[in-house]
Amino acid sequence: MDKPGIRLGEKAYNSAMDMLKKLNINIKTGKKIKEFQKDGVVLEDGEKIEADVIAFIPATDGHKAIKESDLPQNEAGFIKIDDTTKVIDFDHIYAIGDSAALEGPDWKAKQGHLAEAMARVCAFNIALKEGKAKGAPKSYKEHMSIICLMDMGTKGAGLVYRNDKKAIFLPMPIIGHYLKKLWGMQFKLVKMKKLPKLPYINY
Repeated sequence: MDKPGIRLGEKAYNSAMDMLKKLNINIKTGKKIKEFQKDGVVLEDGEKIEADVIAFIPATDGHKAIKESDLPQNEAGFIKIDDTTKVIDFDHIYAIGDSAALEGPDWKAKQGHLAEAMARVCAFNIALKEGKAKGAPKSYKEHMSIICLMDMGTKGAGLVYRNDKKAIFLPMPIIGHYLKKLWGMQFKLVKMKKLPKLPYINY
């Protein structure tokens, strides 16, 4: 991609790139990877980026089990669902998180907080269908947003947030790193039920 991260929004994307450049992080975009070598990465035009450590995060692709099933899928092999997380053309099958094909704006992204929101929506809609809940069916789309604290180590972090109304990038020199660590500790303690879950926050 020429502009990875552009789903953050043009202003937030430019701010994020400026922060990375100030930290002397060399950014290369718009070229496909040809191969990995023990001491670097070779791009499609023959350029080699030397490296001591390589972390490769591949593009998303549906699981083999889904691709071999008769469930409705998009081109990437994820399960097609409606707004309530119910699988299209199936009455009693629901899909959430990484297995589901998200519908929505161009900037949509699969993140943990959305997967948990989808789980709550799914559980409510199943209970509603079984007569164990009251109200109207809920949609996962109302929870769609991007939130990320880009940790740059002791130099700080950048807070990214986007929904259908706004896109924000907030540089957080020094303190951002420690807020990220604090959030990790709080997240763990909530999952271990040693701290109460904060209201209105998806975990």
